[in-house]
Amino acid sequence: MSLKPTGDLAESLLDCLERNSTDQADELMSVPAAIYTDPDQGSAEIDLIFKRLPLMLALTCETPKRGDYKALDVVGLPVLLSRDKAGTMCAFLNAWSHRWTPVVAEGIGQCPQFRFTWPSHGWTYGMDGKRFAVADRSKLGELDNSKHGLKELPCEERHGMIFASLTSGASLDLDGYYGDLLHDNAQFELQTCMFVGRSEHRGPNWKLIYANFFESYHFATQHSKTVVPSFIPNLCVYEESGSPCGSVSPYARSPNCAMSHALSGRIRRV
Repeated sequence: MSLKPTGDLAESLLDCLERNSTDQADELMSVPAAIYTDPDQGSAEIDLIFKRLPLMLALTCETPKRGDYKALDVVGLPVLLSRDKAGTMCAFLNAWSHRWTPVVAEGIGQCPQFRFTWPSHGWTYGMDGKRFAVADRSKLGELDNSKHGLKELPCEERHGMIFASLTSGASLDLDGYYGDLLHDNAQFELQTCMFVGRSEHRGPNWKLIYANFFESYHFATQHSKTVVPSFIPNLCVYEESGSPCGSVSPYARSPNCAMSHALSGRIRRV
């Protein structure tokens, strides 16, 4: 999917600046509070959105070396990302196939010997999720390693970002889903960044973040000393072309040129 060229966005921003206005819909829309609080809707969103669409779960700089891994919880599912001996990123459910206990604790780590070991029985798995060895195997009968590996999830690494799907066997069509957003983010060269640390911020509902980053109406009251000196509040141009959509705000430093902050302002409609 293609988004508008930056030049077209700048022309639209100039028009809004000259009219001292912003993009507006044809009519007002009222959103019921239940969309943020209804547990049934929340469960449906997890099943229909987060478990079906490709998610950006990590940056390359978090697991840059062979043998590196990252374990995290994603909407209640334990996920393990690992870089195998060949340097390829893999994704799995972070659970032993025979006991459903975590392979590793949440966080970032390194496996120098490129294997995960089940401490109770001594079973080992490679970074590619395949079972590598079983302790005292002769007393366990016929075991097919190919049928007892970690549950693999679709995974792909692009432009310093690691994407995965929470559904095993699902298609991971990054180009079809993210479209031009992938190319937009390529210029940031995230693969050259160095990982310093992480923090987790929990909120009441994911759609509050989505809506908040889609408008600049709150800039003047919430970010008067940080964002407002750089961006004009309550002035946005909204773009949509197929699946991708986003909002763009002009720099306040040079309103005549209406330079758009197009990349960090773009978000995704699902």
